[in-house]
Amino acid sequence: MKALLHILLILISLSLLLLQGCIEDEDDLISQQECSSIPCAMLNGMISTGDGHEPFQGAEIEVLWKNTVYLGGGTIRTKARGQTNEDGYYEINFRVREDELEDGYFLVKIFIDSNFLSCGNTTEYHDFSISQLSNDSIVTTHYGIPYKAFLSVHANGASQMADNDYLSFTATSPAGIDFQGGCGTVISWTNQNPDETYLIEVAAFQPVIVSTTTRKGEERTN
Repeated sequence: MKALLHILLILISLSLLLLQGCIEDEDDLISQQECSSIPCAMLNGMISTGDGHEPFQGAEIEVLWKNTVYLGGGTIRTKARGQTNEDGYYEINFRVREDELEDGYFLVKIFIDSNFLSCGNTTEYHDFSISQLSNDSIVTTHYGIPYKAFLSVHANGASQMADNDYLSFTATSPAGIDFQGGCGTVISWTNQNPDETYLIEVAAFQPVIVSTTTRKGEERTN
């Protein structure tokens, strides 16, 4: 029975690897060069940092076209690359192919280093998506990426909690399109970790929204 289970696990792992391996990575940077003589889509805007008014200079930007299905393969196509100028302004032009007009979406990556607050599952870049583009499209997107700071958080009295009691703490930092999105971190305490001190990343030079939720017995307080 154990041998059969082991074989099944191997087959499942191989199947997942084969499905993931069906995603094709393509380089279509020539579509950026073609824009000197034919109509193209344009992506532009400002990228800021600091208190929201400081230009993010020299930010590397990459545009991808993604047409993938979870575990089902597809295509990721690199369309264009660019960089913000000293004012934080970027302008990227590229040719939209026939198969990109209806299917998939465009993903814009803005690469960062360790001085900046990351959001989501990666520390390497921020990103936003554009559902559809054509060769007469002009899409303007302003994006905010704050500097990173650290917040040390400790809960007093957590050791007095009953078994089902808890305290949670959420810190939300502004980031993203027009600085209107949020990067959030949630931490919590029970009587199992009452002395835990957390060091979490938050935005520097920006307001940080803090909220707490406590449960004591049947009573819950936000």
